[in-house]
Amino acid sequence: MARSGASRRERIVEAAAQIASHRGLKGTSLSRIAERAGLTKSGLVAHFPSKEELTLAVIDHAANVFGRQVLKGIDHSRPARERLLDMFERYRRYVVEETFEGGCLFLAMTVEIDDASPRERERITHYMTVWRDWVARVVRDGIARGELRPDTQPEGVAAAMLALCLGMGPVSRIFRAPEYFEHARAAAVRYLDGLAPGTP
Repeated sequence: MARSGASRRERIVEAAAQIASHRGLKGTSLSRIAERAGLTKSGLVAHFPSKEELTLAVIDHAANVFGRQVLKGIDHSRPARERLLDMFERYRRYVVEETFEGGCLFLAMTVEIDDASPRERERITHYMTVWRDWVARVVRDGIARGELRPDTQPEGVAAAMLALCLGMGPVSRIFRAPEYFEHARAAAVRYLDGLAPGTP
């Protein structure tokens, strides 16, 4: 029985995550989410009494998937530049292969979250900070190893890499031009190459 309850909860979260990747959850009814999960609305409410609780569960789910597909398993013995480009490529696959139907779930929910939902904003901010800090740690490691210029700003590099990642998905979808991912990667390569020791 407990496993059945867990499975039903997982179905609800996955259904809500796929819907949220298109347009967020604010304007989506619980009935629609329940229908996609193959449940009644009362069955959904039994697991998630409020839309906020469901949204928080979806954010946690998105973070777990993102961490597994984008950050986990990157070889930290490799040079910082290679690790950052590996992360970039993993993020591209995460978006292009439609892990979530609408693209990057984090991006969709970040746009939607506002100050009226402090718990949701705090949860999104936490996970985005984890990603930003991961990049900054790789940069600091690269500086310590002599792979990057000593005047490199880790937080600045993190901001640039996140902006390139988060920007390429929506732009490629708007113009229906998957090759935009390659342009974004080329920009990342040029940017990181400019941080090599000895570059002006």
